Amino acid sequence: MNLSQADLCRKAKIAPQTLNGYWNGKTLPKPAQLFALADALERNPRWLATGEGQPTPPVELDPDRADDETQLLDAWRRLEPEQQAHVIANARFLLGAYMVPRLKLGREEPLTVHDKARSFRGDEE
Repeated sequence: MNLSQADLCRKAKIAPQTLNGYWNGKTLPKPAQLFALADALERNPRWLATGEGQPTPPVELDPDRADDETQLLDAWRRLEPEQQAHVIANARFLLGAYMVPRLKLGREEPLTVHDKARSFRGDEE
């Protein structure tokens, strides 16, 4: 997923001026806006705010798909490491799951809103 700022504003229901304030390091998001951004970017809010934990939310298991998932895991365990790498590459391609540049920064890095030496974008001030 690669969102423009306008798309992100629409998806997170945040005004463009508000996002620009975050982007420029002038303001920090309140919890509600942080969660809205995390949902829009499909990222873990804790990771988005602090860089701690996993970037993506944990996967929820679907009991209706447990048999399929068990079969996939069994097949996965029988593959050689090189074959596993191909499976991962193909899955990422099919899902479009390349790293989401946070707020179109072009790199995958926590926002570190708690660090006053850096702006919301992660740039040194």
